[in-house]
Amino acid sequence: MRIINSLSSLPGVVLSLALLALLGGCRAASPPSGNSAPNTPAPSAPVGISSPPGFELVEVAAQRGLNFQHTYGTREPMTIVDTMGSGCAFFDFDADGWLDVFMVNAGQDFMQPVQKPGSKLFRNLGNGNFEDVTERSQIVIDGYAMGCCIGDYDNDGRDDLFVSGYGRNWLFRNLGGGVFRDVTRAAGIPQRPGAWGMGCAFVDVNRDGRLDLYVANYILYDPQIPLCMSANVMHGCTPNQYKTQRNELYINLGGGRFADRTRELGAEDPDGAGLGMVVFDYDNDGWPDIFVANDGTPNALLHNRNGRFENIGQSSGVAFGESGIMRAGMGTDAADYNGDGRMDLTVTNFQHEPNSLYRNLGGGLFQDASFEDGTGAPCLGFLAFGVTFADLNGDGRPDLYVGNGHVYDNVHLFDDTATFEQRDQVFLNVGGRFQELLPESKAFPTKPSVARGVAAGDFNNDGATDILINSVNRPVRLLENRRSVPVHWIGLKLIGTKSNRSAIGARVELRGPGGVQVREVRSGGSYLSQGDLRILFNIGSVASPEGLSLQIRWPSGKTQSLTPQLDRYVTIREP
Repeated sequence: MRIINSLSSLPGVVLSLALLALLGGCRAASPPSGNSAPNTPAPSAPVGISSPPGFELVEVAAQRGLNFQHTYGTREPMTIVDTMGSGCAFFDFDADGWLDVFMVNAGQDFMQPVQKPGSKLFRNLGNGNFEDVTERSQIVIDGYAMGCCIGDYDNDGRDDLFVSGYGRNWLFRNLGGGVFRDVTRAAGIPQRPGAWGMGCAFVDVNRDGRLDLYVANYILYDPQIPLCMSANVMHGCTPNQYKTQRNELYINLGGGRFADRTRELGAEDPDGAGLGMVVFDYDNDGWPDIFVANDGTPNALLHNRNGRFENIGQSSGVAFGESGIMRAGMGTDAADYNGDGRMDLTVTNFQHEPNSLYRNLGGGLFQDASFEDGTGAPCLGFLAFGVTFADLNGDGRPDLYVGNGHVYDNVHLFDDTATFEQRDQVFLNVGGRFQELLPESKAFPTKPSVARGVAAGDFNNDGATDILINSVNRPVRLLENRRSVPVHWIGLKLIGTKSNRSAIGARVELRGPGGVQVREVRSGGSYLSQGDLRILFNIGSVASPEGLSLQIRWPSGKTQSLTPQLDRYVTIREP
């Protein structure tokens, strides 16, 4: 076993000392944890919202019937594999109009090829309460699982499940009747020993009406380098101690078969340590683009040019943070947070680094607006993973929920500014900029945890977005959004005909007196997780559809205009 000195294991330390000197001290001296802090100072006092915001996120997992606890094993200190945690999903597997829940479990020891199955499927009983149907579903995951994503890859009207993992991935076909079948081998998805699948998404990259599959891979773990050292304390290593792995793009051939076309289509990103990923149409040209948050390597933005990809991460401005500084990307999501009709990006990062907020300027360019638009300074004291844009207060603007938790279980022994367990954060969108919702508001649970996967969805069909969280070695959290002020809303379930049946890749615009809201139907996202495939718009106190209009651009390119119905979910089929 090799022991790596702390300097070589520092997250984010990717520039040589000579280059740091040339930059004139763009980053401050590294704190004991090894992460460099940006030179933009944090405010001297908390700046945020301390008054009640008109909603409360209430922990209801146990009372709603979600009985799940994530496990990774018992190894201490935790290695890089132990600490990465797992994702979670909201999805309607039985097509009854109520969101079900899938929780991904890691296992007992990643060094063993077989784990005791621990991932669970919960069925929504139609009233927001859940029952465990894992055994009935025949979903058996006996390996070290990480992430998940949802999509109807065979267009039979039933959403299928893909699960990424360390050493193995799984594809489960939804047979109906609450039963799934493991079709990984039959579908042509190989098992590559040593591969480490993380974020994933179903995406119709060539717009042929069949969902393809993209998997972001992390690093090639070396058991000879399990731990590194900081201040004479052994702890898990960072990804720069290991070789990176290429990502994978599987093209759907039809008939339940996929083929690896990654290199041929330019979608590899071989030098990236991929974690979270999000598929979104950043240039609004109708072709789905892929963003991958890379840990300690440049982020990748794969621009889809008629089914082939070009990595424009650096030229677009999303590969690095401001001043060209490398960051340790974890989770990611996309939304039009400032109402200009263009999809912006957020990326969660390591402690002492700001969470990135990339404002889409158009013309293929993004600007890091983390500090300017309010998410930079408040995040410096946290290490963030799962993240989701969600309109929590119902004013029509996407807010942010961020799940926090360190990667070193013994970080307190060598960094007195850090803790393993950390509280989550909520940011409210105030006129296109963000303000942190402070614990004093009592609007969300602030008990410290070790959050990883975060997913957003409306599990009780009341038009308010709820939050699902998977945390390392801890019970599931389900935060029910309870609003004290009535809010009207518009809910859509899109079904493709010429497009893929899940309508993944569809763009929906709502226009009205308050401006324009934009949503996309997406598979995957956040950190290794899956949110609601339905579209949800909140419209505040607007009580009539008069003056409101919806326009849908389907993945096939067809457009459809309609007048919305309020305060209910409506199924729309592609004409």
